[in-house]
Amino acid sequence: MGQLREIKFSESTDGQPVNIVAVASPGTPIHTSTPDTGDNGYDKLYVYAVNNGAVARVLTLEIGGTGPGNLAKTQLQPNVGVVLCLPGTQLNNAGVLAGFLDGGAGEVNVLGWVARAAALGFPAWQDRTED
Repeated sequence: MGQLREIKFSESTDGQPVNIVAVASPGTPIHTSTPDTGDNGYDKLYVYAVNNGAVARVLTLEIGGTGPGNLAKTQLQPNVGVVLCLPGTQLNNAGVLAGFLDGGAGEVNVLGWVARAAALGFPAWQDRTED
């Protein structure tokens, strides 16, 4: 694999947190991954959340789909600061990361970054076949 470069979530404005307003699936979109497939490129998602409400909330992240195998849940207590939800989970093929809450629309913000990996090919002058 090639290089990693850090970028903001696609649904973030200028790197600001994404406010989660959905209380059911499909969730509030957070990021759409690179359209690359296989080992050609991927996004590593570093996702944190903070509960700004007065009661505990469960944040359900939908990682590339809405089926049971695509979900990651994090319980967020109020007033405890930022909590790590995804520690570098990979996603590609234009997969969507989205999130919803068990209530309290707008009480949770998601923040973080994406480490985007792109395959690096050899320069054209190195692409040759030996006789």
